[in-house]
Amino acid sequence: TRVVLVRDFLKVGEHHLSGMVMVPSTCKQLSVRATPISDTLVHLKFTTWEEPYVHCEYSDTPRQFRTIVFGPSLGMDFLATLDEAPLRIAVTPTLELSR
Repeated sequence: TRVVLVRDFLKVGEHHLSGMVMVPSTCKQLSVRATPISDTLVHLKFTTWEEPYVHCEYSDTPRQFRTIVFGPSLGMDFLATLDEAPLRIAVTPTLELSR
């Protein structure tokens, strides 16, 4: 099972999350929504949608994502799904937000 690496650039009260998710074809696009489950648990809900009128090749295709989650700098946990299926993630915190 593939693990998605998620970078967590920390600011006070903010988590700037970014990374790459593999989707099953070249015409699939990716969106992410962060939904709080509790004060310290956030569900990263990745969904794919097919771009119309585009030639599809059915091979793993990387898609980048970025989202911001508001919450305490320490003690936050994240769980993730991709099109409602569980997605394994590894979150790596970083104290500086790089630009």
